[in-house]
Amino acid sequence: MTTKLIFASEICHRCGGTGRMPFSVCHGICFKCSGRGTELTRSGKSASAKWSALRDTRTAIPIEQVTPGMRLRHELWSPSGSLRYTATVLEVGPDPLNEGFTKVTFSVPTSRPGWGERCHLIQKGGALYRPVTAEDIEAFAEAYPRLKSYHIARDPAPGNLGVDTKATPV
Repeated sequence: MTTKLIFASEICHRCGGTGRMPFSVCHGICFKCSGRGTELTRSGKSASAKWSALRDTRTAIPIEQVTPGMRLRHELWSPSGSLRYTATVLEVGPDPLNEGFTKVTFSVPTSRPGWGERCHLIQKGGALYRPVTAEDIEAFAEAYPRLKSYHIARDPAPGNLGVDTKATPV
């Protein structure tokens, strides 16, 4: 069973909820909603910012404590959007070309064998992040009990009809 937070959102007013714009420079994708068709409301943005801050403090692992075999949350950014995934650390060690930097090699999930299976991250200090757990989401709900601009969605277990009576606050 997976648990995730869903923040208050509304239909994108620029594209009408389609996520596409016929005259957009970026392959027809709406710039306002990044092709999702929805955007966060003002209260949803506030709750999302609070979640991001709490998530990063709870899941941060100093780079000195990262070891091979760990699963980490990673994000690749490109002009057409970002890709978030969980990767497995393969190697950790000092970068031979940059003194004082740490080189982290991890495997990236891919649908094409041999394409991008190993990525390198070179970083000086700082932290990397473990995947979010249901306990992190529950800690957010406990930290902000009066916040009304989100709800907790739990995917039903096999055989469950999907009725979630504890998805509060709404």
